Amino acid sequence: MMNRFSYKTILVVDDEPDLRELIAKALELKGFKTLMAENGTRAYQVLQTQAVDMVISDIRMPGGDGVAFLRKAKQLDEELPFILITGFADINSQEAHHAGAVALICKPFNLNDLVGVIQKAFETTGHRAPSAA
Repeated sequence: MMNRFSYKTILVVDDEPDLRELIAKALELKGFKTLMAENGTRAYQVLQTQAVDMVISDIRMPGGDGVAFLRKAKQLDEELPFILITGFADINSQEAHHAGAVALICKPFNLNDLVGVIQKAFETTGHRAPSAA
């Protein structure tokens, strides 16, 4: 299915394989390309080798949490849109925005709502991924 998001690549970062794959599949059905990583350390390696238009990252993960990853990733591309996901009261929306996220989504969430947040973020940021080195 081709649409205006068919050329957008989203990196999905979550230590829960089932949730990571569920999000990626839902995004692919909406026409996005996806990449996956199990933690912030691995996700940072992906960003260094792949062109990514947006990151959706869990906050609590062994091997590199989402907020630390966000801060490190912003050093590579300060305009990269980030959506943080949490199942805990680790951080509030204001703190997430201050850290550089475009949105904070709490688990459990509706996949259609997530897609809506993604589409809105792309419309408001106009981000274009830099070419991978």
